[in-house]
Amino acid sequence: MLKPRADPPMDSTMDAMSSALTGMHRAEQHLDAAASQIARGSVPGADGDPVTAMVAVATAPIEMAASVKVARAASDMVGTLLDTFA
Repeated sequence: MLKPRADPPMDSTMDAMSSALTGMHRAEQHLDAAASQIARGSVPGADGDPVTAMVAVATAPIEMAASVKVARAASDMVGTLLDTFA
């Protein structure tokens, strides 16, 4: 026999929101690191691959957009839960 979940639905929503915020933070860190690497690339003798850095600059907004979509979905879920239980 299946036992009911001990965690209320709100816990899952908060986990999703936490994951979204973590994803946004990582996207920001990737963009910052890539921009720094590109800036250092203009210095003679600097290490790092400028192509990889440019790809990171191009993909950071995609990472951020995906995380924002997760946050919106979690927010919508909270609204649905409030409508259901209100």
